[in-house]
Amino acid sequence: EGFNLSMASGDLITAMECSIYYSTSTFWVYPSLAIVKKNVDNTRKMLEQQNHLTFLGFILPMSRTMSVLIGSDVSDSFINLITESALEHSLLDKNPLQWMILSFQKMYISFVFREFDILKHLAEKYFHVRFKPWTMTFVLSVQRFYGGLVSFWLYRQSGDSIWAERGHEAKLALSKWTESSQWNYQNKFYL
Repeated sequence: EGFNLSMASGDLITAMECSIYYSTSTFWVYPSLAIVKKNVDNTRKMLEQQNHLTFLGFILPMSRTMSVLIGSDVSDSFINLITESALEHSLLDKNPLQWMILSFQKMYISFVFREFDILKHLAEKYFHVRFKPWTMTFVLSVQRFYGGLVSFWLYRQSGDSIWAERGHEAKLALSKWTESSQWNYQNKFYL
């Protein structure tokens, strides 16, 4: 609805933001990957048409993750056309939030497929940038939840106490959020 109202009033920036938020939300809660991929692809195409590289930095990692989850070839995806390490270095300096999103999506895929060595490396990079108060709450809550799951799994695999500490930090954050929104965070906290 926000997208449609923004487009009707000619507010393209807000329309793009609404589309990103909607795609991100459906990615984490919608049961059909095919429908989510369609939403993410439509958002990506709109952002590419508008040549809005800043907003593309938010949606491209999710688009790549969707392709991996449904078994598509990602070798020709935009994010692979440029050197990922160059992109990560550029984002770390210029936009830490986008860097966190890129790192998180890569870490998430490694967690889903239980690639221990890759996951450990990506998690170390991801946790290198501390969470900032300016991060979007809906992104931060998902990142904290999966960051906690990743941390506890890495702790069980490696025995390194730093991962247990990071897992407990995630549990503490979820516990605090449960006080303000029990319905939304309590199940995540129990997991």
